[in-house]
Amino acid sequence: MIYLNNIYFLMPEIFLSGVVTMLLGYGVIYSKLQGKSSQHEKIVLISILSLFFTLIMALDIADSHLNAIGLSSVGIGGLFLSNSLTGFTKIFILSASIGVLCLYVPYGKEENLMDYEIPLVMILAIIGMLLLVSSRDMVVFYLAIELLSLSFYVLATLNKEGQYSTEAGLKYFLLGALSSGLLLLGFTILYGVTGETSFEGIQHYG
Repeated sequence: MIYLNNIYFLMPEIFLSGVVTMLLGYGVIYSKLQGKSSQHEKIVLISILSLFFTLIMALDIADSHLNAIGLSSVGIGGLFLSNSLTGFTKIFILSASIGVLCLYVPYGKEENLMDYEIPLVMILAIIGMLLLVSSRDMVVFYLAIELLSLSFYVLATLNKEGQYSTEAGLKYFLLGALSSGLLLLGFTILYGVTGETSFEGIQHYG
């Protein structure tokens, strides 16, 4: 295993985080002037283009791993792992996400879900998935799951006028909170026994 302490292999996540920050600021400013729905289509289009560029980055990273067979890179203090498997998984996630956002365009119009925040929450969920795939440490793993789950809680309650949507979101939140507590309990026990938070350290314990 080759250790490369750089952020090149995390560029998809970093790029999407910057996109979400800029689009959120854009949406907040212009929604005050022109209304939320007026910014919806622009933000959806920019989100799809951003995911497309992120997919190109992921393809480049996967190609770099293919050119160096067996290369695994660990970056930012050993918290994240990048290899051919994580690269292809990210490509699959991003490709599916582009398809979902494209399908959301007609669905949003049909169901009158025209808030500009919706595609941004979707991108946050995608960032959570990408971080989850790359996680090499229990702390990063947990934070990625929480980012993914919190985004899904919001998406589950999109239909504000529907009783079942609100009920589903509440039940999902309660179940997620219970699951997070059990997961943290398990991580605490593992850390107490092994003194390690990295998956590799736990694997080689004893």
